[in-house]
Amino acid sequence: MALGSEETTGLMTDGHSPAAAGKGETAELVADRFAVFARERGPRYLVLHNTITKLVHDGDLQPGQQLPSDDELARTLSLSVGTIQKTMALLQQDALIERRQGAGTFVTDPSADMRDVWHFRFLDADGTFSPLRAEAVFRKIIQKRGPWSDYMKQAERYLKVRRIIAVDDAFSFLSDFYFDGERFASLADEPLQTFGRLVLRNLLMTQFSVRAKPIRQLLAHRPMTNEETRLLNLPQGTSALQLETFGADPKGSPVYYQKVVIPPNDRKLLLDDG
Repeated sequence: MALGSEETTGLMTDGHSPAAAGKGETAELVADRFAVFARERGPRYLVLHNTITKLVHDGDLQPGQQLPSDDELARTLSLSVGTIQKTMALLQQDALIERRQGAGTFVTDPSADMRDVWHFRFLDADGTFSPLRAEAVFRKIIQKRGPWSDYMKQAERYLKVRRIIAVDDAFSFLSDFYFDGERFASLADEPLQTFGRLVLRNLLMTQFSVRAKPIRQLLAHRPMTNEETRLLNLPQGTSALQLETFGADPKGSPVYYQKVVIPPNDRKLLLDDG
């Protein structure tokens, strides 16, 4: 469970509405990038998933932009409609797209959804989701031992990514994300800002074709460390909720460990909406 965000304005980079890009042009864009990703090994639906995920992360597909229909994508990419639907189901799970009955498929706004923290959303007083914004503080290779090493016993080093997540400018919390530093070593070369704007689990999908999901979570209440209170500009001795998440790939192999530290606040936390 992790947080990732990319600040968006709802406009394309040239100042036009996302709807200004025709679905035919969008289909061609997806086809061109798919031709590059198609050199990868693996099922076609995963290759297409990587293609569209990359287009969203790079800003080529903007929040609110409509995607071509499943039938049109199938014709353009010479894939079956079933393959397209399987891809769309994964993208919907990743909260990168929204399927609107009778309207079509649209790119979501990651700054408003922030599904990198699975089913982990703060509610405003009126019951709407609070917008989140992530800032990467650092990412570095470590060999220090801790719960992450107890879980990912196969690794000898770990890539630690620390982020501060602002909740609607009302308060902030910390997210420490640990990857297997050997299996995913190339992530250490990513620019720091990458980790502030992307859904971290999607990095594993786009770069390594690894789908990660949480398999265990632990919640505890504890005093914050001096470093944590300093980072969040809080008094020493402040207590917080700590949420630990253990993630694995489909084979059950440990992939990541995450620790989220949430200080006192006036927002309700929606853990599961059904």
